[in-house]
Amino acid sequence: MINAFPADVLFGNRAASPPASKAAVIPPFDSDSAWVASDPPPKAPPIPPVPPVSPVPPRPNPSREAEVDPEDPSAPFVALPSPDSLEEVSPRQPTTPLAEETFRFATSPQEEISQPSAASSPAWVAGFISAGLSLILLALQYCTVQLIFHGAPWLGTAGQGFIQPTWGSALLTFWIRMLMVLPLMIVIGHGIYPPLLEEMQEVVRSRDRRPLISIVLSSLLLFLSQLLLYRSIGISSASVAVGLLFVYPAAVNLFGVGLFKRPISQQALLTLLPIGLGGMILLVQSGSAGVNPGGLSAICFALYVLVGRLYTRHLHLLTLTVMQFGLAWLFSMPALLLLRQASPANEVGYVVACLVLSLTVFLNYFSIRRV
Repeated sequence: MINAFPADVLFGNRAASPPASKAAVIPPFDSDSAWVASDPPPKAPPIPPVPPVSPVPPRPNPSREAEVDPEDPSAPFVALPSPDSLEEVSPRQPTTPLAEETFRFATSPQEEISQPSAASSPAWVAGFISAGLSLILLALQYCTVQLIFHGAPWLGTAGQGFIQPTWGSALLTFWIRMLMVLPLMIVIGHGIYPPLLEEMQEVVRSRDRRPLISIVLSSLLLFLSQLLLYRSIGISSASVAVGLLFVYPAAVNLFGVGLFKRPISQQALLTLLPIGLGGMILLVQSGSAGVNPGGLSAICFALYVLVGRLYTRHLHLLTLTVMQFGLAWLFSMPALLLLRQASPANEVGYVVACLVLSLTVFLNYFSIRRV
């Protein structure tokens, strides 16, 4: 009975005995080949080298379509568009404006790029000519006013103008000037800017009354400025009156600081100092009574510039100007009933001079718009 079981079964040597059934056999654990977390990770298999990429063939030129032989089996098949549907694009010329600017700055210093200079720009030349023309028309405008009130030696009327220089004659001259300029402004302005009348109606009908109030106040200041200027020319001279009027840039900056808290730069301050100095010299050297109306004219004109652009920056300049001119003309009509009018000594000469004055005002406005 003792020898009924073999020795390998008794001592656990199961590897030598055949399996009793067909179940899966678990292989023995090999501690030498097992990976432990404390050991370094196994190395990844090496990555095979990437084969070199063949260069991209150059883009075919449609102008050389005849050089491709379709019968040649070794030639690659390329679908070429027609020359009419393909724009000639240089490899150094991008296709978009942004890419053009980027490419322009990214070019090598060896490649010269021709760029137009600012001095040869036609816009700069046109602006310079317009500024000179505006200066000539402005001088002719105020010389015409002096001719109306004081005459001219070359006309044989030195010291005696077409009308006596009074407050009523200054007001009448301004009224006739606006009466002649306003229809021209409306007709020519509508041709340049077609929505002129519609934009004027929008300002009047708008629920926001601030633009309309700004236009009304600036029109009143424009009327007072021109009336005081004409009166100053009538009792002194055009040089003194206009010299005082052009002190208004300094007044604009002073009012801007006091009313709107706008800072003045150092460059602007250095520019305005000579203007203020010139105005003080005129006040000291000229003992004429025309100095006071001229100084008030500069103050009114400075306020006109400031108030006129408070809430009207969204409007076209023609719309704003036509409304200001029209309202200033309306403000002068009640004053004509209050002030006594003087009869012109030379009615024909007075009307012709007013016509010349109106044309200079009209042409000067459109020359300023070109600057």
